[in-house]
Amino acid sequence: MESIANLTSPLAGSFKPLGTSSLKTERRELYRHSFQDETVPLQELAPPKEIKMHPARFSAEIQAAYLKHATVTIDTRINYDAGRCHFVFDKQRLQNSGHPLFSQRGHRLFLGETELKAFEERGTTMVYNLRFILKTYWFQPAQVTVEARAAVPTKKRKRTPALPEIDTFIACKQDHAELREWLEGVCEEIKEADTTAGKAGFVLADIYALAKRFKRLPTEEQQALRVGEGGFHDGPFERFRKDY
Repeated sequence: MESIANLTSPLAGSFKPLGTSSLKTERRELYRHSFQDETVPLQELAPPKEIKMHPARFSAEIQAAYLKHATVTIDTRINYDAGRCHFVFDKQRLQNSGHPLFSQRGHRLFLGETELKAFEERGTTMVYNLRFILKTYWFQPAQVTVEARAAVPTKKRKRTPALPEIDTFIACKQDHAELREWLEGVCEEIKEADTTAGKAGFVLADIYALAKRFKRLPTEEQQALRVGEGGFHDGPFERFRKDY
């Protein structure tokens, strides 16, 4: 990152003291360009290294900008068989789907005790860009990005709405048409719902709630195929149901 401290020096031949509107605008642009391509796993979320590289007076706004522009990635298990390109509804697969996956290090958010507490308790610490990396047992067939953007007033809507606008983006590998079609429906539901629970961004509880949307539940017809406690009929491939 270009030195933020440089933005307190004379710019364009005239001195701009710290705190002026034009100077804050320049720093906002600098933050956006610096962090918009950053990705960080949820369990490794931490204050950016740039905080230590600049004067302490910039720390709060650097961290706020990082949380606003960086993308938090969440590995999420889905009940999809990537080998045979269809969904699976056995009991074990349903239980293991629709929630974030973490490494052996577990759920470790390094925001610091105060920020972590706020993040976990639906406080003021929020993130704005999420990428759910959808995984089966062995494959990673798709990703879904969910972004919260401040709503912009229009001619018909002169006041800025309280709720943010939600954008979604799907990246799905070829040969998974059924998965893509289902994800398109999930994304429409996400955009129409109050995904942030009335806030400008996402807190931890919102992330868990979104992850649950990536568990596909069986229809009534599929429910009828259940065989005792063993799950659903899966034809001659039933013995391979844990392979994907």
